[in-house]
Amino acid sequence: MRHQHKKLAVTLCLMVAAVPLVFSPQISHGQEQQHLSPQQLFAMPSANDRVRSVISALSRRQIDGALKSLEKITATYPWHMDSQYLYASVLAVKGHKEEALDALQMAIDNGFDNRQILFKDANLANIQKEPRFQKMVEALLNKTESKNKAEAATQTVPKTVSSQQAMVDGTNTLWEPRFEMLWSQFVFNDRKVAPATVQSFNDPAAKKLNTLFQRGLAAGNNGDLYDNRDRDHSKLTEKQYPQLAHVRYSPVAAKLNTDYGFNTRILFDAPTLGNSSTAVTSGAFWRSHSRLGYTTPGGAQKLYLQHVRNHLYVYPAVKDYSDTEDLLPANTPFLITTIGKSGSDKPYLRAVASILAAFKPEVKERLAKDGQLMSAVQMILRKNLKTVKKPEHYFSTKAHPIAFAADQLQLEKMIEHANGLNMGDYPGLPLLKVNSENKPIAGIDNFVGQMPEPLFTTPSSLSRVIRSSAFEKTINIETTASRSDQKGDVTFRWVILRGNPEKISINSEDDGAKAEIKVQWHTRKDLTIKGHYSGRVEIAVFADNGKEVSAPAILNFYYPPYQERVYDPSGNLLSIDHREPAGSYSDPQLFVKRDWKDSFRYDEKNRLIGWTRVSGDEKTEFTYHGAKIISKDNLGRALKAEQIGLLYNRDKKGRMVIEGEPLGRYLNYQYQNEKDLRGFLIN
Repeated sequence: MRHQHKKLAVTLCLMVAAVPLVFSPQISHGQEQQHLSPQQLFAMPSANDRVRSVISALSRRQIDGALKSLEKITATYPWHMDSQYLYASVLAVKGHKEEALDALQMAIDNGFDNRQILFKDANLANIQKEPRFQKMVEALLNKTESKNKAEAATQTVPKTVSSQQAMVDGTNTLWEPRFEMLWSQFVFNDRKVAPATVQSFNDPAAKKLNTLFQRGLAAGNNGDLYDNRDRDHSKLTEKQYPQLAHVRYSPVAAKLNTDYGFNTRILFDAPTLGNSSTAVTSGAFWRSHSRLGYTTPGGAQKLYLQHVRNHLYVYPAVKDYSDTEDLLPANTPFLITTIGKSGSDKPYLRAVASILAAFKPEVKERLAKDGQLMSAVQMILRKNLKTVKKPEHYFSTKAHPIAFAADQLQLEKMIEHANGLNMGDYPGLPLLKVNSENKPIAGIDNFVGQMPEPLFTTPSSLSRVIRSSAFEKTINIETTASRSDQKGDVTFRWVILRGNPEKISINSEDDGAKAEIKVQWHTRKDLTIKGHYSGRVEIAVFADNGKEVSAPAILNFYYPPYQERVYDPSGNLLSIDHREPAGSYSDPQLFVKRDWKDSFRYDEKNRLIGWTRVSGDEKTEFTYHGAKIISKDNLGRALKAEQIGLLYNRDKKGRMVIEGEPLGRYLNYQYQNEKDLRGFLIN
């Protein structure tokens, strides 16, 4: 089978950076700071998110839809350079020369100055010989000097934190195109003049923490930021945490929701803990912020970026976790998901704040410099849960659940552990490199081209949505230590956190630095543990330097929740049933709806002959090329077949539904003899 789309004569070269696309990005420029007013600055994340959606549409060859979206984006954000340039590229490809030149001029007026790429970008081929285009390039030659003067005149200045308030506004915030996020900077008073009280609770944990700080043995929370993103719905108070600086947003920033919900918008230049005790509760795409982060294009990459920039956010699981199942497609060390709704995040916010405060000053400073502060926080938090009663429990879901329960915290033990950590003790979160993996073959064992198997890949966590019909997923991983000051030998330990051990093999070498992982197809029964279903196989790797064991880097393999498959002993797929039970739920962001069952046929050499599809009362036969059989010979073998395209539509609930559509292109077959059941093409 082939996916139906309009063929594009050139490859779209998009200027938005760090986006995995079918169309290869060649430009990474980004909006210049001096062109942005405060209103425009804090609108950049929204504009950028909308451009990402367009890029996603273009990667699926949805050119006309992308063009309509760009019309709206450029009308809403006429100053947004990236969308104007992208608009010019698509217009040029479509042959709308004057409109393309107008959009390109708008991009230049708003800061675009890469004249070299203008001649290299194949998308602009239709306008590169136009006189207007030549004049634009010539004009860019004269912009360098004035640009340098403008840059010198517009520098952001870090804002001093005062009275526990860290204000975010246009004077201390810039747009960072490398990260596709805002970047806000602060100056803190010296730790020596910080309040003597770290926490004002009347309990042993607070007393222990306050004593350590007052004796000069703990760093405290001076220099740490607290970013509440639910507008004080579930927050830590200034009174209870006298040393924490609370992030506040200017009216312009708040009006544009820089302060609200899942954080993919802003980074800070200081250790940051935060929360949003909210969720997406309506519409077809309802989900917790954790699931939103994992399923939004680029979301996991931004979570990793927050992690190495010393940020850690806590989000409630809400309806994504129950006593019988969870709906999260990945487990990572980049955030904390809590069991429950509003307020379930607060105990873990306190735990994170306590651990940050308990580190020795020099240890905390070094961990932050290395981008390992929150990784060490995660390690300490997880090692000291009540469920971790002996060392081996740390290498299980007892320490690394997908969602954390409030009654499992042991604050005093966490404080003691953090304060006992010395320089060089923590090995750092392992870094992963995928050397190879088997991939679905479009039209053969994968029929969902618009939804790729990789959900995300980051340096310390990855997730694959199993779409291939192959019996086994194989991936080869290389692992390294991430601490810059790491001395001595570091070994890596691989463990299965979730999944059927009989269907998973991990072959490692070089002290765990290299591993070949094979995961066979998992049924719903394989993924149900003590009555609780989770669609994930989770495999973790830990770095061990002999002093401490790191937080885990995690590989996730996420399986369709209701798909049923039957394989023969050789691993050949005999049948795959996509039909879902009435009233069941599959994430519409990850799974399309297919109301059919396929049964496959093989010859004596175990080569695929074709399959029979049953959908309702209709039965259709296909060749091994995925073409619908039109006529057969007297032995029942295909003589002529028509290629089928796949149409993607959404039903009333927002779920993507696949339907087949004849393409009017035919395949003809011949056979060598009567024993030949597979045949060969003759056209």
